[in-house]
Amino acid sequence: MKCNAKTFSALTCVSLYVLALFAFISMPAWSADVEGVNELEWWAVSHKNASQTVSKWSNGLDAFFSGESSTLPNQSFVSLEMGGVFTDTGNSSPFLGLHMGVRLPNTKDRLRLVIDSDANELTENNKIQEATSSTFEKEALGETFSAAIRYVKTEWNANFDAGILVDFPLDPFVRVRFTQDRRYSSWSIRLRESIFSYYSQGFGISFTSEATTPLTNNLVFGTSFGSTWLNREETYYYRENVFLNHSINDHNKIRYQFSVLQSGDPAPDLDTYLYSINYKRVLYRNWLIGQVTPQMTHESDNDFDPEFSLTLSLEILLGEDYLSSSIRH
Repeated sequence: MKCNAKTFSALTCVSLYVLALFAFISMPAWSADVEGVNELEWWAVSHKNASQTVSKWSNGLDAFFSGESSTLPNQSFVSLEMGGVFTDTGNSSPFLGLHMGVRLPNTKDRLRLVIDSDANELTENNKIQEATSSTFEKEALGETFSAAIRYVKTEWNANFDAGILVDFPLDPFVRVRFTQDRRYSSWSIRLRESIFSYYSQGFGISFTSEATTPLTNNLVFGTSFGSTWLNREETYYYRENVFLNHSINDHNKIRYQFSVLQSGDPAPDLDTYLYSINYKRVLYRNWLIGQVTPQMTHESDNDFDPEFSLTLSLEILLGEDYLSSSIRH
């Protein structure tokens, strides 16, 4: 592994700093209450105001599309994730991710507005670092955002997206996804088929399957397979994952995963294999989440030499569902 003593020390310090930050944020506030909110919980006030804004905006869109004032519970949300990836070569890559789902219940929940970052990533089957597809530079330039209207066809277990990738010139796209859930004995199986077409990036088809089974009350074993064909590249991408989910309690979860990435047509070649540990902790109420992910990656471009990386991130969730303190799964 290409990791000198200086780099290793820096990574260790960063890890200890983040864990200390996690512990500090998770401590109960000790200052006196001011109108029911602790002085140390100023972020809770900001979060409440932002969540109420998301709710009001969603209700306004619901009334616009349906022609009726919304009196139903609002389940719209915004997820904002920020962090960085640190490697054993001394490089760091900050990233920013945004996902917004606006539900419109007065349309019988058939219409939704979806805004995503990293929308120009046509497949997840070739991603080595899940979090780094969207960088601060790309977000600032508006190169990765998409906005789409989603039509949900519950009877078919399908949704249809029509939207625009924010680029210059604007890049329209359409996307169709079908999902099937099955149970066989103790196994839960999910299948998903996707068809998508971007004006500038071409046409593609994707298939994913995932099977999970509980081993104990807090351990779940699973495996997944994904394949994507892109007509512009005229090739297939494949991904196989084996993972173990460990739910320590409502606030702490760990995922152990081994992944193999391949590409090629007709015979796939091994591109990468990697193993990682993802530790996720709910830091405050049910809307502030921290993650630490150490990962070892072996790429064919690097003669499969091991490369260590550490991903640190914080996720903030906004919306009516996150105004309470209960943990939602």
